[in-house]
Amino acid sequence: MTSKQPKPITLSRVQNYWYRQGMIKYFFALFLLGFGFRIITINQLDAGSSNIQEKASQQAAKEFESKARRGDILDRNGDILASSRILKRVNLDPTQVQTPFIPKLAEALMMPEAELRSAIERKLSRKAGRKNLVIKKNLQLTDPILENIANLKKIKLSICTNKSVQNKLSLIDKALAFSQLKESEATYKTVEICKKRRIEGVRLQADTRRYYPKSASLAPLLGRVNHDKQGVSGIEAEFNTTLTGENGITQLSFNQNSQGSYFNPLTVNQLKHGQNITLTIDANIQFHAYTAIKESVEFHDANSGSAIILAANGEVLAMANYPATDPNDNSTYKPSHWRNRVLQDKVEPGSTMKPFTMLLALDQNKITATNNELIDVTKRIGKHKPDGKYKYMTIKKILEKSHNLGTVNISERLNKENVYNTWNKLGFGHLLGLVPSIETSGSLKNFESWALSDKRALSYGYGPMETSLAQLARAYLVFANQGAIPPL
Repeated sequence: MTSKQPKPITLSRVQNYWYRQGMIKYFFALFLLGFGFRIITINQLDAGSSNIQEKASQQAAKEFESKARRGDILDRNGDILASSRILKRVNLDPTQVQTPFIPKLAEALMMPEAELRSAIERKLSRKAGRKNLVIKKNLQLTDPILENIANLKKIKLSICTNKSVQNKLSLIDKALAFSQLKESEATYKTVEICKKRRIEGVRLQADTRRYYPKSASLAPLLGRVNHDKQGVSGIEAEFNTTLTGENGITQLSFNQNSQGSYFNPLTVNQLKHGQNITLTIDANIQFHAYTAIKESVEFHDANSGSAIILAANGEVLAMANYPATDPNDNSTYKPSHWRNRVLQDKVEPGSTMKPFTMLLALDQNKITATNNELIDVTKRIGKHKPDGKYKYMTIKKILEKSHNLGTVNISERLNKENVYNTWNKLGFGHLLGLVPSIETSGSLKNFESWALSDKRALSYGYGPMETSLAQLARAYLVFANQGAIPPL
């Protein structure tokens, strides 16, 4: 038998082998490079996607503010002296209100149609602020206008508008127009389109307004708030932080996951309504005090009048000033009518100081309360001359007749340093701390600067001192508390 001889390996076969090996390595290297590039690209895309999502999330996040309700001010019996009321206002967008609705809108607003048209036209004639017209404000929640607006929004009227539409031409007309054998017709034409629509551009917005049920009788004491509902005078300003509270802020962010889209609420600042505060004021006593000084000022044609009523323990039952303005009516605002003269005005107390002169004389054992010592009032003391009505007077008679020379006679027995120390202990020249931001401390000069005439003048309420009505009233509590003076 003969065996088959193996085919000899030719040079071309060897070359093909190495060529194929080289191509395999080349494509493998390309594969590795491509794979690596893909990984890098995916990572970059993921990072970019993450940044885009983060930016989108930030853009989608919205903050919503919840307004804190301002606290009420109450009297000692729980009667409301100041509170915040929810009111409504009607805002119009004159650029959206349809003309056919104007008669019905005027009827709903309970105002003349001509007046409404005029207001809308004036607004439209302006370059700025054309889209906001406050047509009614300070509406109570029970105001019939609110119900009228709600009913108006349910009505549909035929509203016609002009619209530009494309002409429909036949193929022959189009061919003739194209070949200019026929005069070309307009491509667009204006047509009137009418549809049943509801009124647009009418919005109801809620607002809060500070309300003072006792009107002018308490205005200077309670003070007022500004447009931002922040206290700017009186109790409203003094306790503004307590009354205001803190607005709540909620952040609402839009998110997406495999299950869909959702909103994620986050409380940034907790809503805290303002606290109520209770005064020692009695609204009934306050009303009578205010009425009394009002009648007195008007009867005597005086510029102003003030009154303060204290309980024996120092509680303020009434603090009235006249003239005063109605805090519910901003059109009557006058700065002088908001002045709390009881605390702010400095006065010479006059003869109201004579009982304190006698009090010090009793305390220093210069006089007694039981004997009937007769005081000679026939002799001149300094610039103080006898009036010729009396020759001798008892201590009781001097106080009863408010006799200046008799009081000066007693003051001659007193040391000026003791007078100063007593007046100082009574609180003259010091703040009371009732409403520190507006109080006057009055004035009481140190005794070292006094002349003899100053000590004599002080005995009947003049000389180197000035006081507020509140300081004087507090000093009088010494007679109701066996020599002690409680804080107000």
